[in-house]
Amino acid sequence: MNLKNINKFLALIFLFLVFSFNSNKDLSISKIDNIDNQENEDYHHIDLKKYFTLSNRHRDFYDNLDLDIINFEEFVNINNIKINNGNYYEKRPLTKFILDDNFLALSSKGIFNIYNLKNFKIKSSIDLNIHLAGDKSYPTSIARLKNNFFTSFSEGKLISFDLSGKIIWIKDFGESIKTPIKIINDSLLIILGNRIILLDSDNGNILLQNYYENNNYLNANGGDVIELKHLIFFILPNGNLGSFDTLFNEKKDYKILNSNNNNDINNSYDKLSSYKNYISFFDQNKFLTTLDIVKNDYIVKKKEIHDVSSYVYLNNAIITLDNNRYIKLTNILNFKLFWELNLNEYIDINDDIVDVSFTSNFVFLFFKSGLILNIDPTEGSILSSKQLKIKDIVKVDYHKNHLIFENYKGKTSILNK
Repeated sequence: MNLKNINKFLALIFLFLVFSFNSNKDLSISKIDNIDNQENEDYHHIDLKKYFTLSNRHRDFYDNLDLDIINFEEFVNINNIKINNGNYYEKRPLTKFILDDNFLALSSKGIFNIYNLKNFKIKSSIDLNIHLAGDKSYPTSIARLKNNFFTSFSEGKLISFDLSGKIIWIKDFGESIKTPIKIINDSLLIILGNRIILLDSDNGNILLQNYYENNNYLNANGGDVIELKHLIFFILPNGNLGSFDTLFNEKKDYKILNSNNNNDINNSYDKLSSYKNYISFFDQNKFLTTLDIVKNDYIVKKKEIHDVSSYVYLNNAIITLDNNRYIKLTNILNFKLFWELNLNEYIDINDDIVDVSFTSNFVFLFFKSGLILNIDPTEGSILSSKQLKIKDIVKVDYHKNHLIFENYKGKTSILNK
């Protein structure tokens, strides 16, 4: 073989290697050692049906992120407003509202600000005249039901007011309220350290009050609450897991719930999720448990997923991000693995999953760094990505064609078309 032919041969080898490398790079699925001993699951079993509906008559912290958009490039206008000072690692962002042409936001000082939705200039600022006791006193949540707003404060006050700032009623429970207010029909669910209270939204009268005592330390971040048909399930700040029936306003004493009232679920990362006849919780960013409420029994019990840094639920699946920058989609009903995906080219070690939304064909993952990934749920492959110029995101919301991003330093960024 002469020198000319040798050079051609070497050039062909080089091109083959380059092409092979780029092809492998484009493959989004990357297998790792299955240290969690999970069997593979058929992707057809991923449920992308929406079982929730968002109401125009009420709005609270627990509303699902429901996107009806696919092309994020259409969102070209961004407005930033500084509503609060402080660190949101200890406080959940307060829900924002869009009514008519107004953007409404409550500040950490109890000031109800009304912005022009077109240019985000302040139209009015209403002082609710709540005498806050220093930095340890601040609003912990706000919700809207019909024409009235309800806000809880860290020291135990709950206030109802209207759009003009007029106070309708005030309740003082004398203890910290850290769990956001939940709207249930025309009532308010309030979660305290060791009890749940259902209030009449019109006058603040108590409709139901149940105690769940134990000797656990209280979670400084509060608890969590979900709905499952006419049942409410919740984690109290003391770690107790309980339920009540909204049809009869009575406590439900499921054996399966009582067996979990211990330190196992007293963790700031614990979150409940509901799906059909099941509730699931992921304890300590590590142990997955799913309960069949009809059969009153476990179907998955304390199955471990290793090295998880953040996670979100998606109907019958949980999406986990581990410390090696891999995400996994796991079936919560049988602990089988739908797929796993390597994100090392997209995020760094400090990034976290913040929220998820989906359609029948796409899954949108939102990250703390401002990254949005559009993922094919059947293959676990990345269809597109968008990097926003927004950092340190702790919550994402979508309301009346506006994407709302909350920053842990108190900045709110609003994107619209």
